[in-house]
Amino acid sequence: MRKQITVLETFRILFIAIFLPVILPNSVIAKITIDGKAIQFINIDPAFSKKIYPSIQDFIRITEKRSGKKLKVDTKKHGIILKKGPVPISPRIPKFVERQSFEFISKAGILTITSPSEQGIEFALYYLLSHYGNCYWFWPGQDGEHIPKAKNWQINNLNETISPSYYSRWLSGLRSEEEKLWRKRNLLASTIRIAHSIGKIYENHPIPSEWFPFNGKDYVEPNKENIKFWHPNFYSKGAATFAAKQAKAYFDKNPNHVAYSIGNNDYNSFDYSKETLRNISPIKYFRRRPVYSNPVFHFANTAAKKLAEYYPEKFLSTYAYYWCEQIPDFKLQKNIIPFLTADRAQYYDLNFEREDKKLIQEWGRSGVSFFGLYEYFESGLYIIPRLSDAPLHSIKESYRYGARAYYAELHPAWAFEGSRAWSAAALAFDTNKSLEQLEAIFYEQMFGEAAQHVKAYFDECKRMWNQQSGNAYWLKYFRNPQQIELIELGKLERHLNNAKRVSKEPITLRRIAIIEDGLKALKQFKAYYREAKLYFQERWKNTLSLVHSRRNNNLFFSRIIESSFYKKRNIQQALL
Repeated sequence: MRKQITVLETFRILFIAIFLPVILPNSVIAKITIDGKAIQFINIDPAFSKKIYPSIQDFIRITEKRSGKKLKVDTKKHGIILKKGPVPISPRIPKFVERQSFEFISKAGILTITSPSEQGIEFALYYLLSHYGNCYWFWPGQDGEHIPKAKNWQINNLNETISPSYYSRWLSGLRSEEEKLWRKRNLLASTIRIAHSIGKIYENHPIPSEWFPFNGKDYVEPNKENIKFWHPNFYSKGAATFAAKQAKAYFDKNPNHVAYSIGNNDYNSFDYSKETLRNISPIKYFRRRPVYSNPVFHFANTAAKKLAEYYPEKFLSTYAYYWCEQIPDFKLQKNIIPFLTADRAQYYDLNFEREDKKLIQEWGRSGVSFFGLYEYFESGLYIIPRLSDAPLHSIKESYRYGARAYYAELHPAWAFEGSRAWSAAALAFDTNKSLEQLEAIFYEQMFGEAAQHVKAYFDECKRMWNQQSGNAYWLKYFRNPQQIELIELGKLERHLNNAKRVSKEPITLRRIAIIEDGLKALKQFKAYYREAKLYFQERWKNTLSLVHSRRNNNLFFSRIIESSFYKKRNIQQALL
């Protein structure tokens, strides 16, 4: 029998629903409390520039979604105070890292956040949201954002100073505004810049012929056509001194910048004069390439020593790359930052893994204050997800030997990324974090009831990549269509179908749909690859019978990408 509701009871229900939250706001409405006291305001030090305001508005939006309470900006009332000033960083950390550091102090219902820079305050706000509010930005855009449903958010007894583990942290290839915002929310900062820039140092400057490299026949003068692959004679003191003076001029204009890049170009066009040949003889080989570390780092040492006369606290960054991956035969100046380049996703080759880990340890003893790790993720430049945990473990392990700068070429295809990019950013900021715990947070918060199935999907991707045989070599399978042969579509489809079957939340289904787009592209390319291989083998016959060589694989990839056969199937659009 249904109970009848009287007019008096109806009025009582409406009174509770409408008026009680107004009378007792702190007990009914979700709120933010600091040391037990509800707060409503955010107070901004006028010493900060207006560049900080977009991040503050983002913080206010997220806190409202997180707690149900919208903070108001007020220069007189206190709740959260953003203060510009010094913070007490560890004496073991270089002074320039203070600009990325921040201090939290809570007292009597007021949280004071202090940093000497706008960037430090921005990082503090996002750190507060993620570390104490469990808000995360796994992928760019709203579907990659996780903010807990509105409830009381309590912040108690905060008194700590935070500095990043890696002083510079950068994932390249992020171009959209959403991707750039993702990068900031995940506390990424390119404090130490590195580039193939040595040719540009001398571009548009008249330079003496004794700086020119000898190519075995002639002395080569730099010009517009060759500047991207031109290197000076690394034993010319004048060339190194000029580079130091260019660095000085750069720091004169940019006093807050930390490093000036003298990175060697992406070509192996070195000097072959008698002095150079004498210093590399007898020629050694590393990873099947001649070792030119002595000339490259003699130049860097000479330039760094000169720079220290002008700016003893500034650095020169360069590459330990390709022909100069090994440490030289001499100690390096402390103000050189070498970036160690390696595709550590290829640690399935155990010899390569042992060799690379040994090299990292040797660079830690080379004399430099610290060194950088340079990594290759490249999920958007491959047809398949080339996932491995090895590069992420390397962030933690290399830190023990002196790595303090991190740069990864990401160029993302988010359908193929899984948790990798987010985990890399988190580990580079705080190497005390556990990769296993980060993965658990990613899958549980992103995919809820489907977490185990989505994790199984990406674990399968890792297994497929890591089970390959053969030696590691530079960016293996890049522009090589045979990479698709590593993929077992049936297993991936089963995991994703299971994920869709158990998912009920619309946002979870949208996230799974992003991964499914990547799987569709894999299916399309695998089918196309079978067709194309037969198509071109029939027409090129003997040319493609040698498809196992890298050169012919690149030729094959280039021709199928450029062919009308490829274009009329519109596969490229699906892959992009």
